[in-house]
Amino acid sequence: MENHKFADIFPMIEGNELEVLKNDIKEHGLMNPIVLYEGKILDGRNRYKACQEIGIEPKFEEYKGEKPLEFVISLNLKRRHLTQSQRAVIGLDILPMLEIEAKKRHDNPFGFPQETKGLGEKSHHPLISIGKAREQVGKIMQVDGSYIQQAKKLKETSPKLFEEVRLGHKNFSEIKKEQRLEKIKKQREELQKEVLEQP
Repeated sequence: MENHKFADIFPMIEGNELEVLKNDIKEHGLMNPIVLYEGKILDGRNRYKACQEIGIEPKFEEYKGEKPLEFVISLNLKRRHLTQSQRAVIGLDILPMLEIEAKKRHDNPFGFPQETKGLGEKSHHPLISIGKAREQVGKIMQVDGSYIQQAKKLKETSPKLFEEVRLGHKNFSEIKKEQRLEKIKKQREELQKEVLEQP
């Protein structure tokens, strides 16, 4: 079954964490059903994968809310042990989606058909308002704005490292340390080259 794009914002679990989930489902069964939205998995990709691998028939239910993106973010922030660096990188990834969802709610806050929507109506409770998504994403992901800026810079300069952070394999501090050591190494090599080239 295909994953919804909102679900794929967060990395899948792997290794020992996945094995723990599989063992838990084997012992207790699937406690929480897989949540579907638009015919795709909105929440429960890891549970679905675990069920597939151990041969258990998964249970499904349809998402009935009006804010599927916020639903996914809220659940994952509560149950996943994400580093600050991961949250910043994921926050940067969801920024365009948040802006789109905010615009949808602004354009049609009460879900009226377009031809019957009242004039001048505004949403009173949007999680994100247009133009403020950039400010709010840090609050939603529970990280300082400087982390979002670091994520933006890393994505522009090194998409590969950006993905490593998203997966939780590295964090900003480790990358900075590696870059600092690499810079020192290059400076030493250049100095040695200059010494050797002297007559």
